Amino acid sequence: MITEKIEALNREAQQFNEELNKGISDDEIRVFNLQANMKLKFSFPEEYTNSLKVINGFDFNGCVLYGIDEEYLITPPNQTDIGAIDNNLVWQELNEPNYIFLGDENMSWFVYDRISMSFRMLDKPSATKLEEYLTFEELFEKILDMALN
Repeated sequence: MITEKIEALNREAQQFNEELNKGISDDEIRVFNLQANMKLKFSFPEEYTNSLKVINGFDFNGCVLYGIDEEYLITPPNQTDIGAIDNNLVWQELNEPNYIFLGDENMSWFVYDRISMSFRMLDKPSATKLEEYLTFEELFEKILDMALN
């Protein structure tokens, strides 16, 4: 289901002469996780980083899934300014440190709660929990659905 939604997102982006980011390599994920541990003192959830092998984040229709920051990539991304480390450095200053920020849209943040070990959609700016997901796949589907509508 996710693969089909990513393909649909790619088709829509192409209608606007946009090209979404390609997936990234295991080596790029290793560098990313090392940098996250150094700069943020945590690793990103494995479910999330595995999804980046298919699409390294995107910014479409107001929905953003953060990807690996450009400076840790071998090949520059098509869409920039959606780096997960840089965005976490910003959002964590303003919010609770137990959240790992994975993306956002106009009214919400998409996060991983390190305490409950669940994925959540939070209200901006109150950080009130709107929805909770047991897996990243469920959250990822929600993000893709929002981007496609």
